[in-house]
Amino acid sequence: MIRSAFARFALPGPIALPVLALLSLLVFLPGFFSLPAMDRDESRFAQASKQMVENGDFLDIRFQETPRHKKPIGIYWLQAASALVFDTSDAPQIWAYRVPSLVGAIVSVLLTWGLGRVLFGRRVALLAALFLMGSVLLGFEARQAKTDAVLLACILGAQLCLAMAYTARSQDAPIGRKTAYCFWLLLGIGILIKGPIILLITGVTIVGLIAVERRVDWVFALKPLSGMGLTCLIIAPWFIAIGIATGGAFFQEAVGQDLAGKILSGQESHGAPPGYYLLTVWLTFWPFGLFAGLGLLWGIRNFSTPGARFALAWLIPNWILFELIATKLPHYVLPLYPALAVLCAVALVQEMPRDRLFRICKVLGLGMTALITVALMVAAGAVLVLYGDPLSFWLVPAILAGTAMLGLLWRQFHDGAQLDLGILPLFLAGICLIGSIFQGVLPAAQDFWISESVADVVSQHRQTCPNAPFAIVGYSEPSLVFLAGTETYFTSVEGAAVSYLADPTCALVAIPEAAVPDFQQRVEVSGVMASSIAHIQGFNYNGGKRVGLIMFSGTE
Repeated sequence: MIRSAFARFALPGPIALPVLALLSLLVFLPGFFSLPAMDRDESRFAQASKQMVENGDFLDIRFQETPRHKKPIGIYWLQAASALVFDTSDAPQIWAYRVPSLVGAIVSVLLTWGLGRVLFGRRVALLAALFLMGSVLLGFEARQAKTDAVLLACILGAQLCLAMAYTARSQDAPIGRKTAYCFWLLLGIGILIKGPIILLITGVTIVGLIAVERRVDWVFALKPLSGMGLTCLIIAPWFIAIGIATGGAFFQEAVGQDLAGKILSGQESHGAPPGYYLLTVWLTFWPFGLFAGLGLLWGIRNFSTPGARFALAWLIPNWILFELIATKLPHYVLPLYPALAVLCAVALVQEMPRDRLFRICKVLGLGMTALITVALMVAAGAVLVLYGDPLSFWLVPAILAGTAMLGLLWRQFHDGAQLDLGILPLFLAGICLIGSIFQGVLPAAQDFWISESVADVVSQHRQTCPNAPFAIVGYSEPSLVFLAGTETYFTSVEGAAVSYLADPTCALVAIPEAAVPDFQQRVEVSGVMASSIAHIQGFNYNGGKRVGLIMFSGTE
């Protein structure tokens, strides 16, 4: 039998919540400030929010002059509010736009504790919160100026209200009006953050529970009639306003193109066959994918318990739907990981027979976790050797943490030690490895950060020419717009020559190495000499190719 010694340590709520919040902050901060603006989604979100602050239009969403009608307004309002507090107009800081995601990730950890406590008790709650906190995917989203961490917090809040209504029925203790209306309030906020995703997760959970139990009485405790009115009251003003402002174009693009495209086809080359998430869970839920098989096994064997039914109704039907959707990205299943974390935690807290299925799940978990650990260590070294400084200090803690992780996994496999006894060391080794990668390894890979190098030259040039126009050819990543300014002009060689000749004393252009002769010829025909001031080289990790740019400034 297996019983977790570590899980016996359970903190009461007044202590657990501040302790988990502080620990989450410490886990998520490495890389939060040092990781440059990433392409493409993070920089698109941050730039659109930055433009709201610049032009004072908090209704429409635009990237430069292009309408960005893919997601609702919520995340842009949050990022713009954060930027007003933390950002500076002369030197934009990407971390200022990441603050909502950081807060969302921390709140998600706390809500996972709440869910674990409602479904299984405080011992499970603490472990589940640690599992989600230490996972790679949430750690990544906490450091990205995107929707997913904030959406996760909204979904978890709604699921907590749902779990309270579901479990209260068996305890003959109806939930209060505040809990019921909080559910609908969070649905409204979640819709403003990322459209119908929150409705999918909660709706499928409700339908799954009703299908299994053939009872709907507990749903009425959530006051659906008046609650839906509250949700509509929250979302209607902006949806009506944007519909009028864009003549319906927002809905046509957001629903007719973006959402439908993701469901029916592999949008933006992100298609993958069913089974994609079953394979990637070993990386995205690392290192606690080690316990994923055990958690699922425990849930199936204990399906008669309310907690297991709720977690599986949340996890399995939604997982199948995400596997069937054509467009697949790792973060799409993030809203399902708290359910998996809770099941993994209860599998360690409760007793499980050491039968054949148990041993298979354990060996598979140990093997895949070890494989991913080796892959992370190799990737960290390869990134620095190929694209940065191989002597970077940050490679040392990454390798040491990875080696410690492998040692812990080997001990579990070799001497048959209880899995639960290594939870805290696994957690510490995992956050040290991932923290080292985010804090030092990736920022030290200078070849990745082409936009930063170009923007530095632009910034220096504008110290003498404050309003210098900047045009660039052959490199058009969104991070450059965020760093170099909204007026950054992506163009052709001909357009760059026209821009340069329009202001030969202050103009600044960046030209691909292969196109330099063509550019120089076009400029010199007009009797102007083009003077190069910088040579930028790097690797575009989105395009997967080397980039070489020559930057030319105006001449006095």
